[in-house]
This record gives sequence, structure tokens and C-alpha cells, in this order.
Amino acid sequence: MHVCEKSARLLKEDIAIGLTHERWLALAFCDFMWSFFAYQENRWYTLAGLQAIMKPRSVVVAPTESFASNQKRCQVEEGQPIDVGDEDFAQQVLESDVPVLVDFWAPWCEPCRTTALVLESIAKTYAGRLKVCKLNVSEERQTPIRYSVMSIPTLLVFKDGKPLDQLVGVTPRYESDIEEKIGKYVDEG
Repeated sequence: MHVCEKSARLLKEDIAIGLTHERWLALAFCDFMWSFFAYQENRWYTLAGLQAIMKPRSVVVAPTESFASNQKRCQVEEGQPIDVGDEDFAQQVLESDVPVLVDFWAPWCEPCRTTALVLESIAKTYAGRLKVCKLNVSEERQTPIRYSVMSIPTLLVFKDGKPLDQLVGVTPRYESDIEEKIGKYVDEG
């Protein structure tokens, strides 16, 4: 279970009693951020802000950054693959400070699903030195077209906003082939 999910579950048990179901939809806590967030009306608020919302509506509360960006930060810290889409591809991949390995996949693709464990292992091994992202080509169409992804699974290695290398399909030595591709771009740690 993801750290954020575990913290949210524990926090939910402690706090949900005091919040109505309509006002409380989800809570998340990221250990490295040391701040609480609650979701209401498509915005994330600090816990203090949520308490203010429960008071008369005359109180104005400024929303915090989205839960999705907090969750993605948790995933990077723990070395887990990050789901990206067309909207946040530039932010998560092209503007990244570290090299990025992007997996173009689809849920109906059996080879894509079998390689998921390998990508999780790569993400853990290279945590902090490499970001591993997954882009579902069934839901996100613009980015695969932009990078001429014709078959899946396809892995692209990005560094400084540019695609530098790729691996198409699954090979017999898949994990070592990936490590060979990314080894040129990842700083040794």
C-alpha cells in the first residue's frame, strides 16, 4: 500500500467521524510534506481550510495545489512509476530535472501488463536518479502521435526535454535491455 494511501486511511478513521459524508470525500497525507489535505468541490484544502468551510460560507479559503501533484511527488520519492497524460506530459517529462523513462502502454495489451513489474523494479532501483512514467495510449492520444509511437509497449528515454533513446516491444532480456538504454543517461549514485 502506498504511503499516502496508508496515511489517508488512518487519517480517515480519526477524522471522518467529525465530517459529514457530503463534505468529506477524501484525505491524503504525504510524510515528506507534513501537511494535511482534504477534498471538496473539486479543490484540495488544508485541514484548517476545511474546518473554515464547515463554518458559515462567508469564510474564503484559498485552495492548495492539486492532490494529483502531491500524489506524484509521493510516487517519485518512493521510486514508483507515475501515470501521466497529455495535459501534464510537459511538466512531468519534458521539464524534469532527471532523465525520464516513459512507458507507452494500454490496459488491453498483455505484454504491457507483464512488463509493469519490471518497470516498478527499475523505478525503485533508480529512485532519485530516474523518473519512470506511464502513459496510457488508449486514453491519451496526442503525445503518442507527437513521438511517433506506432506499437506498444514502447519505452522512450527523455533527458533535458528531448527523446534520446527508445525500446519497442518486449525482449528476452527486457530488464537488462532497459538498464543498458538508461545507463547512458542516468548519473551513477
